[in-house]
Amino acid sequence: MKTANGPRLTRKTYVKLGIVLGVSLVVLVSAWSCLSFVPTLYRIGDAAELAEPPAAPEAPKAPELDTAAGDTASDADAASKADKADKAAEAKSARSGVDAGSDAPTLAAAYPMKANGDGALSHVTMDPSEVTSMVIDWPAGRLDIHAVPDADCDGKIQIVETTDRRGAEPLNVELVGGTLRVNANPVFGLIGCSTWANMTKRTLEIGVPESVAATMRSLSLKSASGEASVSGLGFRSIETDVASGRCTLDGVDTQDLTVSLASGATSMDGRVEKQLLVDIASGNVDVNSRTTPSSTELSLASGTVELGLPSDAGFTMETEKVSGTFTCDFPATGPVVGDGKARLYTEMASGNVTIRPIG
Repeated sequence: MKTANGPRLTRKTYVKLGIVLGVSLVVLVSAWSCLSFVPTLYRIGDAAELAEPPAAPEAPKAPELDTAAGDTASDADAASKADKADKAAEAKSARSGVDAGSDAPTLAAAYPMKANGDGALSHVTMDPSEVTSMVIDWPAGRLDIHAVPDADCDGKIQIVETTDRRGAEPLNVELVGGTLRVNANPVFGLIGCSTWANMTKRTLEIGVPESVAATMRSLSLKSASGEASVSGLGFRSIETDVASGRCTLDGVDTQDLTVSLASGATSMDGRVEKQLLVDIASGNVDVNSRTTPSSTELSLASGTVELGLPSDAGFTMETEKVSGTFTCDFPATGPVVGDGKARLYTEMASGNVTIRPIG
């Protein structure tokens, strides 16, 4: 007796079904993440939720904000129109993270980019004696960390965030054990739609008083995209981790510099005293050091690295490469340049490395 067999599913059919189910799952999870994004602002010290005051302008009294710092009590004649206007201004400043004692004209003069936007989304000031390190996680947009004349910033570290997007939430800013941490604290969808749209139009400026600009311990800068720049500062150690976009270090001095790059470009002009580590998957890295690092390690999967050193530099080269081009423009005797004291090790699967003298 013959048994009737039903239709059989081939291996190709199973693969197609798997792809359809996988794509459907990605779409559902991403949509859920985009709808559920609820960013929170953490103020320095105690985390405080900022309440939105009533929109009606005729309210007899501006709402009080529960902040860790505590605002100045209102005067007895709070019913006057002048006092109402002052309180409304203070409430607006607190919602945006601006300290009550800030002077907007001075701030605009110290930070020219603020004058070109719609005003600060958030503004935080810190005593520089409380900050020894910085950890910045910057998803996208423009980031600028630079030295500021003490007179323009009242001797305080200034953190100013601007955006032209309505309804945007401020970044998270916190001070933990002497480390200033700034991040977006996002809930990412698999396609990133919950954060990228709000971050690409942001600008974050961190101004450090010139009197303490060269005394910082460490800087860790992570950037997913956009443009980041650091200028006129000094750190014992600097780490940059860039997925894409551009990172520029200009007039920066450090003992140790670590550069990680997936794509995009990273450039540095300043001094690296002890150790230089460069690890790139692709993209371009350009480092000009006015001093010769004691130890340099370059690792490339692909891309380009250009390293400028003083014309009287002395180092010994060690190179391991599968493919690509390694060029040294210094006069050398075998692998030795000058006195050969410093170590320069290069490991490359592909790409181009150029070691050149600078004036």
